[in-house]
Amino acid sequence: MESAPRLGYLISQVARWHYGDSFGSPDVPVLQGVMAASAWPGVPELVGLLHQPTIDADGNIIASAGNHAGMEACFDPAAFPEYAGTAAEALQELRRLIREFPFASVLDESAALSAILTAVARPMLPTAPAYLVAAHDLGSGKSFLAELFALFAGEDETMRRWAQRAEEQDKSLLAALMEAKPSCVFDNLMHHWQSPTLAAILTSPTYSDRILGQSASASVSTRCLFIATGNNIKPAKDLSRRVVTVELDAKCENPLLREFSGDPVAEVRANRGRWVMCALTVLQAYLQGAGVSGLQPVASFGEWSRVVRGALVAAGLPDPGRALVRNVEGDDDRDHLGHVLQVWRECFGDEPLTLRDVLQATGTAAPSSPLGELRQLLIEVAGERGEISAQKLGNWVGSRAGRVVEGLRFVGLSRTRTGVPWSVAKV
Repeated sequence: MESAPRLGYLISQVARWHYGDSFGSPDVPVLQGVMAASAWPGVPELVGLLHQPTIDADGNIIASAGNHAGMEACFDPAAFPEYAGTAAEALQELRRLIREFPFASVLDESAALSAILTAVARPMLPTAPAYLVAAHDLGSGKSFLAELFALFAGEDETMRRWAQRAEEQDKSLLAALMEAKPSCVFDNLMHHWQSPTLAAILTSPTYSDRILGQSASASVSTRCLFIATGNNIKPAKDLSRRVVTVELDAKCENPLLREFSGDPVAEVRANRGRWVMCALTVLQAYLQGAGVSGLQPVASFGEWSRVVRGALVAAGLPDPGRALVRNVEGDDDRDHLGHVLQVWRECFGDEPLTLRDVLQATGTAAPSSPLGELRQLLIEVAGERGEISAQKLGNWVGSRAGRVVEGLRFVGLSRTRTGVPWSVAKV
């Protein structure tokens, strides 16, 4: 159920309320009546607002007023003229637009193009990954590129701060969704990007949470493009498989002193309607063409894979899905788990042992022995004042049971009076 202020805001975006000789806000009694009604037969559901043209699943560009799959158009179609060139020409224009950014690889260029295509298609995608623009030093162009991505989603590309405390992060995320922002940019993160709340938002068409300071809850659409920037950071934990990373590498001592021949942000801002239609032309040609076969969908992002990844792969560019998968492959937790599994199996084979047995076996082992190496690895994940906490170790192993790394995984057996026996099994 929407709150009265939010409902009033949404209504004021699509209708003007006239009172005698002046205009004003929607009547509070009207808002209360709308909220009190459990259903409105014949009235289409309002999921969100279309701030610009977008594209449907069949490749039809939506550039007219009205309700489109629950999205109400609130833009001037005349501001978005039809693109005159071909799809190949449109893609080349987009590549020219971002040519001066110091992408670390061709894959990162493709990932950046996928962010632009995601921005224009996001209103009609049930779910989509977030984007992280990462670099090694100040002045590499992270914020500039993030601002460019956001411009393709809408005119409002305001930068936000990523709070340190989880509660403040959740508040900021819910606020962005309640404001129906087409994009949300968190600039200059200081630590690796992680948030269970954002992970849930990215993989569901709607999100519900309690409004801070109120007893009421809000259920909102998640059709917002989330972007973050930072130096030497990466998505962590659950976000590692929900974020496409665009890596920049200026390859110089002081990136701030570089000179550029163009200003892509100013170029798009000056003629945003044309650039939005340029990006939509790339998607339209692909969706109404032959398509791509054999492209493995990314879990939770099936429609994004079909629409955005497919368009770039069909054009002969690297699969931007690889920029998402490499986060998982470079996940520190995954690497550490893989190391533990290998050394554990080297020490005990596939013999089932309780954690108590493992701690006894490693307790007095020489540091240079396999058992001593295993002890050091377990201290890293469950250490407490130089010793291994059995409770922390149990939580760590249990939360990773069944996860396969390099063909190995933890398998738990039925609990005995001394605990749960664990073994490292080959898959």
